[in-house]
Amino acid sequence: MANITGVHIDHVVRIDFEAFQKIIDAVGGVTVYLDKDFVEPYQWSEEGEFRVPAGKNHMDGITALYYTRSRYSTSDFDRARRQQQVLLALRDRVMSLGVLTKPTFAFQILDILGNHVRTDATPQEIRKLIDLARTVSVDTINTKVLDTSAGGLLSQDTIDGQYVLLPRTGTYEEIRALAKNLLQ
Repeated sequence: MANITGVHIDHVVRIDFEAFQKIIDAVGGVTVYLDKDFVEPYQWSEEGEFRVPAGKNHMDGITALYYTRSRYSTSDFDRARRQQQVLLALRDRVMSLGVLTKPTFAFQILDILGNHVRTDATPQEIRKLIDLARTVSVDTINTKVLDTSAGGLLSQDTIDGQYVLLPRTGTYEEIRALAKNLLQ
């Protein structure tokens, strides 16, 4: 990632699908706004067509999981946008409930996370991250999905039968500039 974005990543956190779903349920769900109906007729076919109507939607854990994982009716880029949307909604919900300042609630979340999370960060580093999260306004959070749209920074190609994304200009300079701008 550092070679592409110019940003050194100190630590990673991996949360599995079960924890994602349970955390959203534990905070009473998340609310997201859709500009248009979202329909996924294929991926969750054993349960029928998955549909989320346009407008304000309150999602439980399984609905949020399906919404963020769906990939066949739109693109992987759209899926990344939906994932960002739900994660920001979860952050809003956690902050509005004061989860990080209520020990009982925090312990409930930690219990859910249990064996479902892996990280290389220390408990002290996680504590610093939580303290930092409390000070960041959602209005100052910038998100971006790199894509192949007309104004996108990526192009696509097929190399040896494999779908490949490449920097549109042939170098990572635009991507690095974007990353720097997003982090300022």
